[in-house]
Amino acid sequence: MPLIEGTRGRWIRQVLGGLGVAGALLLLVLSLVKGDWPFEPSYGSGWPVPLSVSACLVRTLLAVAIGLVLAWLPGLAPWRERVGRWLFNSPRRRIQWVLGVAAFLLYACVAWFRFKGLPFLDDDAAALFQARIFAAGRITLPVPEHGQFFSLFGLLGQAHEHPVVCTMYPPGLSLLLLPGVLLGLPWLMVPITGGLLVAATIALGAELAGERVGRLAGLFMLGSPFIGILSGTHLSHVPTALLLVVCWLAVVRLLRTGLTRHGVVAGAAWGAACLFRPLTALVVGCVIGLGVLVRWRRALAAWRGVVAALLLAVAGVALLALWQHVTVGDALTPGHVVGMRKNGRMGFVRFSDTRAHTPEIAWHHTLARMRAVNDRLLGWPLPAFVLVLWALLVRRARATDLWLLAGWLALLFIYGFYWYYEEYWPARYTTAGIPLLLILAARGWMLLRGNAGGTDRTGRWARPVAHALLALGLAYAALVAWPWEWKRLGCHPGDMEHVLPEALEAFDIDRGIVFMRHRGRVVTRGDAYNDYYAAGFIRNGLNMDGPLVFARNQRRDNTLLMSDPSRGPFYLYTYHRGTHQATLDQYVLEDGTWQLKRLGKYPEEACCPTGMP
Repeated sequence: MPLIEGTRGRWIRQVLGGLGVAGALLLLVLSLVKGDWPFEPSYGSGWPVPLSVSACLVRTLLAVAIGLVLAWLPGLAPWRERVGRWLFNSPRRRIQWVLGVAAFLLYACVAWFRFKGLPFLDDDAAALFQARIFAAGRITLPVPEHGQFFSLFGLLGQAHEHPVVCTMYPPGLSLLLLPGVLLGLPWLMVPITGGLLVAATIALGAELAGERVGRLAGLFMLGSPFIGILSGTHLSHVPTALLLVVCWLAVVRLLRTGLTRHGVVAGAAWGAACLFRPLTALVVGCVIGLGVLVRWRRALAAWRGVVAALLLAVAGVALLALWQHVTVGDALTPGHVVGMRKNGRMGFVRFSDTRAHTPEIAWHHTLARMRAVNDRLLGWPLPAFVLVLWALLVRRARATDLWLLAGWLALLFIYGFYWYYEEYWPARYTTAGIPLLLILAARGWMLLRGNAGGTDRTGRWARPVAHALLALGLAYAALVAWPWEWKRLGCHPGDMEHVLPEALEAFDIDRGIVFMRHRGRVVTRGDAYNDYYAAGFIRNGLNMDGPLVFARNQRRDNTLLMSDPSRGPFYLYTYHRGTHQATLDQYVLEDGTWQLKRLGKYPEEACCPTGMP
């Protein structure tokens, strides 16, 4: 009987291992699919390696050469040993501090030098405005007179026939930005959470896969363009990822130690995440809960911590419901449903006779997100999923590996049911799962290196290949991937063009009303709908007053704001999306009618007029 059971167990393990290999190969192939994406034409290039390789071949070869020199030059052996001892033998807190602070400084540079300390999209511009409302000691503002001139996507107001002005999103991000607003440094708040995310990822990786894996995951995150660029914005994805990683870490520690305080931390972190991105928190929370159910005996032994976690999680949901009650008048109605109407719905929805979200579109979006993560997760010149799925490919996967992978796959699946593709930073809806993938990538590298323990042919080449791959990947991230993404974002400013303040300075405009409009298309993408009004809106006072006011161009209705000459002079600012230029005209009253007088164009030469660098 024991022999039969042993044979059956080996057979089951073989079958499960084979299914794991097949599943990993399928995911890897899908992440490399050549696609004709109208929202990201470059993903139709067909290159199986990251797009930065095809765009920067010379620098890629240089990075490969530098990486090989760093990994194999005999004279650098003592230096390599010192770095290895520091990374793997130093106290964990020291590594967390060093890598976390380094990440914060890097992300702060992204926020200031790439994004000018400003929001990236209308979403975070609305969150920043809500933080300013909080700083004024209020939750909402009255709708301003002639509110049609001051509508912004992400803010409820006159455009939605709403009685007050407030963000349509949960309050978590605005509360995070509040201390920065009070100090005059709101752009530093998300970089701080990015640095903390590195430290939390190190801890979670160490708990689930060992100290070396955790530390390596932190190093990978420091080099990751995916996390690095998002950490320089005002968006909510990185803070949400931090809270959910802390929740996951606390749950693991609760199951290991049974200490109630870990349950308190887990519930508080998840409840806070619910105030940032409720759907993301729900999806990741369900995956975490699945792991708790699998280890139900330990969960029962730590029942006090589990109860504390559940109570605090419910408190987070209650706070979200209270926020919705105060801002939209219904505790069960999210603000984005009011602000976006049909567009706020998920699922395969028909929005009009000519527009619908279909399974085919969802499939294309999902493939594009997989490809984006494959390219940008590590910033290495090879598909990141090779390392992420390595444990499955070599049949060394453990239950915790599948648990981590499920966290990201669940987000990928759920957001396939949302019609919008996050074109200005693809796959950012899955950001909360990115730390989990980095832990898996670190474990994959350690498994590759670990083969060096054998005496066969594989064992002899595994360690030097792993070391060369690490050095090459980090060199490539620093010399190619990061600079390429940096330059690329300069031609895709999101919803926040940066010509406006420079043009105003060039034409000495510091008072009056500036009516804003846009022309043309972004030539590197399909149809563009960004109006870039956010660039002016965030410079307005809370009550849309002050020496210089920015308003939407309403054509003939502009005279409503021009009826009071004391608010002048009046200007028309036109941003040309295809060339990143602006023209300025001044309204001049002649014979009782307003006429436009051209002041000039800024800058004289077009910026990035022919597409992506």
